[in-house]
Amino acid sequence: MRRFIPYSVLAFLLLCVLLVVIIIPSRIAQVYGPPSDRLSSLQVIQFSAKLMWDDGLLTKPLDPGAPRRPFSVQQGESIISIADRLQQNGLISSAAMFRDYLVYTGLDTTIQAGKYDDLSPAMSIVDMAHKMQNATPTQVTFVILPGNRRLTPDLGFEHHSRCVSGSRAKTASWL
Repeated sequence: MRRFIPYSVLAFLLLCVLLVVIIIPSRIAQVYGPPSDRLSSLQVIQFSAKLMWDDGLLTKPLDPGAPRRPFSVQQGESIISIADRLQQNGLISSAAMFRDYLVYTGLDTTIQAGKYDDLSPAMSIVDMAHKMQNATPTQVTFVILPGNRRLTPDLGFEHHSRCVSGSRAKTASWL
């Protein structure tokens, strides 16, 4: 019987290692997508375990009925600072969970500086992280000065009376 105990302990430890090294990272990859290529194997295991621990809170909004609030990200601002300010402003429940998700997915390097007018505590941490990948405003104000302007096709205009859709302009009518 005594010889059986060390083998049982060894089998239990191997099962625990298998759980941590293979099953948890594969489950997290199914739920949140593949890990960032920049993470080492040990970091994938580490962040997978953290995301597994915080699983229900990452996809649950802080306050489902809350209104939208403006939030600005400054050029060169660190992820730590952004996450802390999001938590201080009541937009997310945990700055650490937000950072862990960003690092795991690789979104920590692609958050854009700018003003976000549509962030809300009614969004989950996952939704907010994806929303912060694009700071392009939904509306842009521009002024067309009066006069006879001759715009060239390389600016995206076909002739005076119509914009041509392309990378710089959308189709619109001139009045």
